[in-house]
Amino acid sequence: MYQALLREQLEILKSSNQYRTFTTLSRICGQYPLARLDGREQEPAVVWCSNDYLGMSQHPAVREQMHNALETYGAGSGGSRNIGGSHELYASLEASLADWHDKEAALVFPTGFGSNDATLQCLLRRIPDCVVISDELNHASIVNGIRSTPNERKIFRHNDVEHLEQILASYPQGQPKIVVFESVYSMDGDIAPSPRSSRSPSATTPSPTSTRYMPWACTARAEPVSPPSWAWRTRWTSSRAPWPRPSV
Repeated sequence: MYQALLREQLEILKSSNQYRTFTTLSRICGQYPLARLDGREQEPAVVWCSNDYLGMSQHPAVREQMHNALETYGAGSGGSRNIGGSHELYASLEASLADWHDKEAALVFPTGFGSNDATLQCLLRRIPDCVVISDELNHASIVNGIRSTPNERKIFRHNDVEHLEQILASYPQGQPKIVVFESVYSMDGDIAPSPRSSRSPSATTPSPTSTRYMPWACTARAEPVSPPSWAWRTRWTSSRAPWPRPSV
């Protein structure tokens, strides 16, 4: 019985084009962004969807430091940081990131999906009676984090500030509210409107929470810059290939 049910569900996934398959490729060191597909010795393909935006994974200095770390520490994390302890390299990286972004502290996650998922769950569970208001085109990692909490949730039309204001006005001024959106929408390429454009009364203005599914851009002075030029009060950064977007 169960095999038949599972086969039926698999066929549903395939017929709706939701069944996942993976493309096997081998990147060619020194020839970023080229890769060979399925190990075949044919003309290399250009990989447009990598999160290795600047080709730093193949930079000689990066590779040298990776070799040095292997010789010093060996391979692998050794287990959970909560149980087996945290490598000093992680502490150094997090301190450097916090200093670069002018923040009190930083926390490195293994994936961008996991960072949005875990951060939203933690934030929403720690604020009693908090309403979360999410852009309808938010990334699947954001949606998953919101779904995993019991908080009341509302969806506003994509980048529609007036619709957002209507939702905010329907709640008491003293009730905690968090608006979640992306500063740059990685799946669509558009940019969220500046919070300054909102005409919501200050008493009802919630804490804006912006997420990014891409790394920061860099200037020649190695300072973090973010398109657009305005800054958010709360931001965490991550990079990972995007997943399909479900609805909250």
